Amino acid sequence: MTHGATARKPRWSRRLGLSAAIATIAAVTTAAAVQPSYGAEAGEDVPRTGDELIEALTALLPEDVEITGSEGEGLDVTADPYASLRVGDGSGGAWLDLGMYRWATDDWRADSGCAVWESPEEDGGTCEETVLPDGSVLSLVTWEWDEEGIPEEGVEPWSGRSWDVYLEGPGGSGLEEPGGRAVSLSLSKDFTESGDADAYVPPVDIDELAEIVQEPVWQEVLDAADEQYGPPEDWSEVPSSDIPAAELRATFRDLAPEGLDITDGEDDEPGWASLTIDDGTGPAHIDITAWDAGWGTDGAAAAAEEGDGSALVGEVIVDDAAIELEAGLSGDLAVEDWAQPLPTGEGPDCDTEVLDDGTEVTSCTWPSTGEEDPVALWWAAVSYPDGSSLDITQSDDTGDNTAPLSLEELTEIATADEWRALFG
Repeated sequence: MTHGATARKPRWSRRLGLSAAIATIAAVTTAAAVQPSYGAEAGEDVPRTGDELIEALTALLPEDVEITGSEGEGLDVTADPYASLRVGDGSGGAWLDLGMYRWATDDWRADSGCAVWESPEEDGGTCEETVLPDGSVLSLVTWEWDEEGIPEEGVEPWSGRSWDVYLEGPGGSGLEEPGGRAVSLSLSKDFTESGDADAYVPPVDIDELAEIVQEPVWQEVLDAADEQYGPPEDWSEVPSSDIPAAELRATFRDLAPEGLDITDGEDDEPGWASLTIDDGTGPAHIDITAWDAGWGTDGAAAAAEEGDGSALVGEVIVDDAAIELEAGLSGDLAVEDWAQPLPTGEGPDCDTEVLDDGTEVTSCTWPSTGEEDPVALWWAAVSYPDGSSLDITQSDDTGDNTAPLSLEELTEIATADEWRALFG
């Protein structure tokens, strides 16, 4: 794992921290600590490279903290700079990760504080937050991991602790300015091999983390990121098509074989729909995505101009995983050449057929490899001559590689004329 890349903006990150008692004390004692200067002009001495960030972070640590390793990336290579230090603690060391992030939003408060975490207490974590006098939010989050592992299945035991501090505020000089920015500082320790997690004393305590994260220098780095990279990109989701979810579900119901028990998903997003199907031997999940002609083609055109010969032709989303399949723009590559491999196995088994009217149909299976990877996939991706497309995915997480629909049945459903009619 690359340290520093783990401490991300709240929407995409896992925040980590200490015990509830220490977090509460820290939130109170640091409320009047050094305040950030949002929107302050970046000075000439702003750390802009990875080495300069490492130097700046090291200078703010207690004098007795030993640095045994470091890595980092600055504004010279990324709009999301970070620095990671390996610090000595007398028992194998710990990682100290600093991250600075900006994101597009009309309400930065919605992406800040403890509200972004769903029941951390249930996962061995705690969260305490304080609104500082300038209106920014200081959060202290703690996590504890103690996994027993399953040796007979190759799953090793693991134990760890992490202490995180987050300072979050607006993207400009005023609290109502659009955009958001965050500075995070995390100390993490692996106790799997040795050490007593309950008796551990971190080399940088939670109060010191909170003071460091509020140093104005980090806001100056974020100001410099604004100047160099412009405002952060708006990652708001754009519907893949205007076709209502209800129409996608209704079309699938009309085309599905008789004898299936079909339950609608609770989604209601244009261009995407989900269902659960059951043939009496067990359920499977169905995801349907309809893509309008021209959706996402800017990236493909840019890729063609740069000569890398690739374009996104299908995406299958199962739970939190996204599997992207790429094919050559020229169409000369076989599926075996572009299918992305499994992290621990072979990858999907796919066949591609071009119909008489130019419609391209790719049908794939991706079997489960056991309890460590229990999800099996079957999907059909249909690309129409006008550029619109349809993906239907069936997933099963029992690990037995069986599902109500065979790949042939799923492909027959996906290639029915009724879908094309929905695009108008």
